[in-house]
Amino acid sequence: MKRKKQILLENIKKNIAYYWLRKKLSKITRNTCFHNYDTAKTIILVFDASNQEDYKAVYSFFKQLSDKGIRVQMLGFNYAKDSLDFYQTGVYFSYFSKQDFSWYGAIKNPKLNELLQKKWDILIDFSIEENYFIDAITNLSNAQFKIGTKKENTPNYDFIIDIEKNRNLPYFIAQIDFYLKMIKK
Repeated sequence: MKRKKQILLENIKKNIAYYWLRKKLSKITRNTCFHNYDTAKTIILVFDASNQEDYKAVYSFFKQLSDKGIRVQMLGFNYAKDSLDFYQTGVYFSYFSKQDFSWYGAIKNPKLNELLQKKWDILIDFSIEENYFIDAITNLSNAQFKIGTKKENTPNYDFIIDIEKNRNLPYFIAQIDFYLKMIKK
């Protein structure tokens, strides 16, 4: 019975958080613009950093983008406030956790809010499964072109890549690479 109450409470908190997010989004306007590898000067990569293999895949893509002369920022979500052993924070990598949000889902970390207000050409959300904290970051970002996968509460993406037949990060990254080469401005 105690477990059922805990699940119910978590579902209520999740619904309140998504309600807050929808209300916040109704007051936000942003300029959208399609970008590709030729036009993008800045890209932010948002991902779940709690999985080491996902981190390695995103980091490899980060290096590929950096080699093209694009300024890239990695923003990893970690359930715990402490940094994980397999990555280090730095100028181009930072992380956030659920402690950076209020109980009702609002972002309370000023550095995170500052990062979201920057003008990014492209935001890529690498999360395959629904994650309110990543969804909030993706939705509230000021990026001109947002890319992600289809999920239950799909954020406001400008470009959705369907990976239902092959739900893994390396495949998603290959699809992103394919479409960013193919898109013409």
